[in-house]
Amino acid sequence: MGHTDWAQCGWAWVTVSGGTVRVGQYGALPISLPAQRRIKRAELWAFHQAMCCVLPPAVIHTDHSGIVQGLAKGKHWCTDGRRAHADVWRMVWWQLEDQGYGEGADLEVRHVKAHRSKAQKQALQDDARRHAVGNDEADHFAKLGAD
Repeated sequence: MGHTDWAQCGWAWVTVSGGTVRVGQYGALPISLPAQRRIKRAELWAFHQAMCCVLPPAVIHTDHSGIVQGLAKGKHWCTDGRRAHADVWRMVWWQLEDQGYGEGADLEVRHVKAHRSKAQKQALQDDARRHAVGNDEADHFAKLGAD
């Protein structure tokens, strides 16, 4: 095993306001078992943390398509005990329901492509470019959280 097998996972979320990226939160992924040290769990944890702070109306962008797909499949699918990270999904769904998601709350979750080159980012429209830069910043802070 290399040292990265024992490395901590970091998580982060940021806001993009008026073209400026601002830090939301970041930190180390809380785990109680080594098997929980997974990037997918860190992505879901970051989403949960954002949901604790962001109120509708809101648009949340994530580079983890599993979050968008999971939300589309619904609460029962996400929180099934056989599902990886069902415990975090339960916290996510509690937040979503508490904020009225699915009952008319104006909350949208969109996928944003990760790890674009500088040239690819420059070719994007302004709005998409801001989200790509925001994603890069979230990745940067997630790495700080892991450290």
